[in-house]
Amino acid sequence: MKLFDVQLPLEDGKYHNKFAVLCTEPAYCIEKDIISDWAINFQDKDGKFVNEFQTTFHSSFWELYLHKAFNEMGFSIDFDPKHYAPDFILNGEDGFNVEAVVSNIKADGEPESSRTYDHHLQNLMEFSSDEEFSSIIDEAIVRHSNSMQSKLKKYIGHSKNGKIKKGYRDLTWVDETKPFVIALASYDQIEYGKESFYSMLALLYGFYFSPEKYGYELKESIKKPYTDSDIKLGIFKDESFSDISAVIFTCNLTLGKLTSLAISQGMPSFKSSILIKLLDENIDGDFIRSMPMEVTPTTPESLFDGLYIFHNPKAKIKLSSEKFSQSKIMEITSDFSSFTFSEGRLPPIRARITELRPLKEIFMREAELQYNRHLYEESIANEERYFQDSMEMEKKRSDEKLAEFYSERFEKKTQKKKTGRNAPCPCNSGIKYKKCCYFLT
Repeated sequence: MKLFDVQLPLEDGKYHNKFAVLCTEPAYCIEKDIISDWAINFQDKDGKFVNEFQTTFHSSFWELYLHKAFNEMGFSIDFDPKHYAPDFILNGEDGFNVEAVVSNIKADGEPESSRTYDHHLQNLMEFSSDEEFSSIIDEAIVRHSNSMQSKLKKYIGHSKNGKIKKGYRDLTWVDETKPFVIALASYDQIEYGKESFYSMLALLYGFYFSPEKYGYELKESIKKPYTDSDIKLGIFKDESFSDISAVIFTCNLTLGKLTSLAISQGMPSFKSSILIKLLDENIDGDFIRSMPMEVTPTTPESLFDGLYIFHNPKAKIKLSSEKFSQSKIMEITSDFSSFTFSEGRLPPIRARITELRPLKEIFMREAELQYNRHLYEESIANEERYFQDSMEMEKKRSDEKLAEFYSERFEKKTQKKKTGRNAPCPCNSGIKYKKCCYFLT
């Protein structure tokens, strides 16, 4: 497919701004080559793909990524052009059916074209409060919930105005005994890259994070932003979602991802890509350390970095494949009382920032501070408590010693026999007391 076969200069307003950047910015020539590589052997089933890639971008970008990812994992993709749905049919014993979808910004939301450099810098900042966290995560939850329900209906079928509309699983070439997976990429707001895995943990399992407490609480619902409508959380508890075997999710598929992959391959770049990753130890605990990591050929970003598979505990057909662990994709499971991140996988990405190389050290230090503030603050608080406790202990010890000293002096003085003035002096000088130590007492 000729994804970038367009006339320059580009006509104003016709093309998506990210497509325009890839076409016109020389700095993105390697990134453009990476996307073209993803498109090799990709099947355009309806003849509209190139136009959609150039004009709406995100959904096509996501499908190209999935195509590359499934190939890299070693799955056999059904390329029959007559098999128009679902989006991906993966053959073999561990194959499954996939519907791809993106969560876009709502119709009256702030458009991505209004993103400023300040928005870009926000990727360096950890959520400072529960209110700030909710302002981003709640919007994401609403958008993802809508996207998932829409794709589920298309797969299993639904009734509309009293008429039954069959789903994709009823198509003759679809094996409905295979797992059904929704592959969802987030582009739901300007700061979608900060969602990490938090929105899906809440939506699918009910675990809602609190930056202020630095822990999770179980919640049944949230309020849809700016309304009184309830949005259900923990939807995998509901049998109506049991046809979904799992959700493949990312909020990190950006132009920055392409830059990271280019740098990882040793390609020259004046930009530096910084990933803020969670360490893979105690990842589902309350106290987590984040690590800013510069992407280099020796510390590369994998194609699968930032990709998650959330398994449905109540799925009618479970999803399982050794290919996921071999690719080190992060898999998450839950029994609705706790959740587990698979061990030995690629650590989750909390954010990514791509910036000019000279600013790298400044950005690394700032990210280290901001994303571990909870640890630093606790350490400082512990140090202050230790100092105060030590001071109180020392004061108590000193007071006890002082009291003991005065007590001994007082007791000795009160227990002494009174010495007469004409008696021998107690100091054994041989002189009378009145002429020796009498005036010293």
